[in-house]
Amino acid sequence: QQIAAPAGTVKDIALIQNAGSDSVGVAIVTTTNLKIVQPSVSLEKMASSQLYHSKPILIDETVVVDSSGMDGIFWTAQDAIDASFNAKRNDILVRQGTYGRFNFLTGVADGMHLHCTGARGAPGGTQHGVEFQGNGTTNAVTFTSNGRISNCGFWGPGGGGGAAHTVELLTGAYGWFDHNVIRDSDSIGIHVNMTDAVVAHNTILDADGDGIYHSSTGDRVVLVGNHGVSIGGTNFINANGSTHVSAVGNVGDKPVVNTGTGSVSAGNVEF
Repeated sequence: QQIAAPAGTVKDIALIQNAGSDSVGVAIVTTTNLKIVQPSVSLEKMASSQLYHSKPILIDETVVVDSSGMDGIFWTAQDAIDASFNAKRNDILVRQGTYGRFNFLTGVADGMHLHCTGARGAPGGTQHGVEFQGNGTTNAVTFTSNGRISNCGFWGPGGGGGAAHTVELLTGAYGWFDHNVIRDSDSIGIHVNMTDAVVAHNTILDADGDGIYHSSTGDRVVLVGNHGVSIGGTNFINANGSTHVSAVGNVGDKPVVNTGTGSVSAGNVEF
């Protein structure tokens, strides 16, 4: 079966099974969307034909795909975000693996939820889960949208002297960053300069600088239930005269510092 060339650059192809049937098709992954070839081919007939001497192995779970991007398999977070935007979708699930950095930007990722099957670097080691990796001079993620990122792992690394923050939350009117693990930051674990941001229940491990550094002014930011371990600077800091900031129930091994006018001491614990 022949189809027109898909938009964007072809990244990879995948064998899929049509839901509720034994037919097989091919998904073509591009940088802008996902296109599908779905011929009426029965796996049973293929297996018994002269061309096939045994049944083919079904790959992964059942995946239903259409040309507008409804459910798809992508090989980078950036490709998935771009395709979701083009197809007006908002839910992205990242399966276990190691991935490069990505941007979660306003105008594209507004209203999207990128969530992972598990955050690598949580207690118990780094064998499992999802991790997005930056380097000494590049953030693992730059987040400026009205969206949400949860249950993912992010890596700096630390000790390189490049002074890049692992996670940057910038300029967005609001955004949720929760239940993530940030490890080995070369500078600040999570740098927050976003109005109305909620930074909740994250674990920051081995940051060379501060664990969470909040630096925007005149905003309404909530830092709740975060956990800092082996932090080089302060655990959580509210700086630059920031107002209407609430930091509640955070736990860490370095002081909580407040130079603004918000509340940053309600129930926080140092150990």
